Amino acid sequence: MAHNQPRSYDVVLGGQTPTPVNAAVLGGVAGVKRRLTSQNVAQRVTALSEALKYGQAGLDLIFQSLKDESWQVSKTAYLLVQNCDELTLQRALQEYNPYQLFECLHKHPTAQSTTYSVAISADGQYLVSGGSDKKIVVRSLHTGRVIRTLSGHTDGVKSVAISSSGQTIFSCSWDNTIRVWNLQSSKALEDGLLYTFPGSEAGVNCICVDSDGKTLAAGDEDGNIQLWNLENPEKFRSLTAHKNGIKSIAITPDGNILATGSADETIKLWDIATGELLHTLKGHLEWVKSLAISPDGKTLFSGAQDRKVKLWNLRTGELLNTLEGHWDEVTSIAISRDGNTLVSGGGNLDRTIRIWHLKTGTQLHVLEEHFNGISSVAMTPDGDKIVSSSWDKTIRVWGAR
Repeated sequence: MAHNQPRSYDVVLGGQTPTPVNAAVLGGVAGVKRRLTSQNVAQRVTALSEALKYGQAGLDLIFQSLKDESWQVSKTAYLLVQNCDELTLQRALQEYNPYQLFECLHKHPTAQSTTYSVAISADGQYLVSGGSDKKIVVRSLHTGRVIRTLSGHTDGVKSVAISSSGQTIFSCSWDNTIRVWNLQSSKALEDGLLYTFPGSEAGVNCICVDSDGKTLAAGDEDGNIQLWNLENPEKFRSLTAHKNGIKSIAITPDGNILATGSADETIKLWDIATGELLHTLKGHLEWVKSLAISPDGKTLFSGAQDRKVKLWNLRTGELLNTLEGHWDEVTSIAISRDGNTLVSGGGNLDRTIRIWHLKTGTQLHVLEEHFNGISSVAMTPDGDKIVSSSWDKTIRVWGAR
């Protein structure tokens, strides 16, 4: 019996519809152009991935797709031009800015608790928060449903982090402890608690964990760093790092370099294996409140009370760029997994979340619905959602509908 419809492994002539998503298509740029008119979103996305093979003609098709009615198609087109030259990028940003479509999708009131820190799991499924009610709350990022509440701290939770596996949560508190929690409670102590590490008398301000979950770092109000090996677990190094309190901390993706930001207005880079000071970065005029490192480990980003976000070469310590736009201190920053987009939160006089395109330094969009300063921001790995917490006692999830 003859088959009139192509199968998934057939080669078909470009322009025939419907075209199987996984089929190889003949017809060159004309075939790509025809498939971009398909009603099937997956076919349009697949066609876009082939368009760059056809030079300027293919690039023109990508630019046309920036205005596609489907968020998935237009976002794919936007991502495809990120590696083009700067003039092409500027043209793309004029044609399409995906973040202009962002609005508040969910608002989670936190009753009488102020949320100080938020984190998103690597798979983009879970939102973790900690605040003044001494609890750590795990929610579904998509529905807002509370999945788990972790109790044990005896004072407010200053900072939370989550391992790349999504199974382990880290927290530090004004009770001067650092706690490690496992979401698989059958493998842990009561309420999921794995370990409790003592902080310092001055108080632990911030924590971070490396990408493979083996090293935990903490910075305290006396300017000291504590490093723990989580495989044993035990503390393996203490460093006197700054003259004043450490307000932010970050580890490179390869786990080799630790960055610390302080109230002494400096950023310091440390070799984790040896404890050697590699660079001292000077440029901010007030406290350094937040740090982030690009996924390729080459660039450090810092936000400070001087209202600026700065970009630094991690290898040389050179200042690369300064982003200005906030009216008050920059309290928190986060970066997308592709390294193209940075999100920053402003203080009480600003109350905004600002979205930046890093290659061009362009401010893409400003989100304004919080009624008080932003305490923390986070971004999903695919950049499709942003989470913010505020002293207005809400957590908001932002994205395109």
